[in-house]
Amino acid sequence: MRTSLRRVRREQVPGPSWFTGLFEDLMATGAKFPANLVLLRKSLFTLEGVVGDVDPKCSIRRVFLREALLRLAIEWPRRYLTLPWSKSFATHISNADLVRLSLGTPLTVARYLRHSLTDPDTSDGDEPA
Repeated sequence: MRTSLRRVRREQVPGPSWFTGLFEDLMATGAKFPANLVLLRKSLFTLEGVVGDVDPKCSIRRVFLREALLRLAIEWPRRYLTLPWSKSFATHISNADLVRLSLGTPLTVARYLRHSLTDPDTSDGDEPA
């Protein structure tokens, strides 16, 4: 799990392979997940393999990010007329989720910077020097 989090601290944008790796790390520690989340992990893993075989130059991470932003932009006007906690959107993200994300971002960035400065990455991977 530490390796997955360090990849993010090294400014590597999380994508499907990052998610599946983190998920597997957590499962190895004994964490239990609902069946639909396990199915999502298997689907992402399979999709990455198929896309990699068909077009090795295609970035699934870029496709996912572009599609997520496009869907968010398309549903944006409807959000003005929807209750804050409704997740009746293609993205399954409520307005309350977006507010929580935007309000929490400065604190998340501060924690990220503090942790990056107090626990610098090492060249050999998991353990600090």
